[in-house]
Amino acid sequence: MNKFFLLLLTVLPGVVVPGARAQSTVTLSCTGSIVSRNLAANISVPAGATCLLNDTMITGNVQVGRNATLTIRNTNVQGGLSTAAGYRHLSVQGSIVQGEVRAEQGGSFNLNDSQVTGHVRVNGNTGPVRLAHATLNMNLECLNNKAAPTGTWLRVDGQQLGQCRRL
Repeated sequence: MNKFFLLLLTVLPGVVVPGARAQSTVTLSCTGSIVSRNLAANISVPAGATCLLNDTMITGNVQVGRNATLTIRNTNVQGGLSTAAGYRHLSVQGSIVQGEVRAEQGGSFNLNDSQVTGHVRVNGNTGPVRLAHATLNMNLECLNNKAAPTGTWLRVDGQQLGQCRRL
């Protein structure tokens, strides 16, 4: 973890920008934990890696690689969140994603006590899908998941489609 932050501060000294709004063209790799940071960057969780974003602001998109795990806690992502086919686990807790969330063709997905301003697409997953205490400002689409998604206390402003129709 210390090596990651040393690299971040050494190679990208202008990246840590509190209150930044524009989407970033810089992409940082996360293979550990990023805690209490403001980053004007896209975040990539490489294949096979595990990443924790905790109490962080990301001005950019977040991508989860094949066989990778990402946990997002108390974080604001000012962009989209997507997975590569074969991702292992994606968990979003107590966070805001100001874009689309796509958890597709992978393992398990958990969205708890969070808000998503874009569409949420949960398709073709083999592990459990759980949605609870979430506000979704657009559509919620769940298709072809091995087990039907479960959920409670959802507010969906758009349409609930497929397996999520009755949540």
